Amino acid sequence: MIPVLLILIPLVSGLLTFFIKKDSSARLGSLVAVVATLVVSVAGLTFAKMQQTYRSMRNGSRP
Repeated sequence: MIPVLLILIPLVSGLLTFFIKKDSSARLGSLVAVVATLVVSVAGLTFAKMQQTYRSMRNGSRP
């Protein structure tokens, strides 16, 4: 799901900001999209690390 969000968030936000007429609103929309993409990517990396740690603990080895 994370890779899908990393594709869809910039795509949808880019399409939306393309149709915004006001310059300051377009900049704000782009900033929000960048921050949302950053949050999703950090969350994905954190989730992957937690999942890797859980699997290694289940197998009896340390992370």
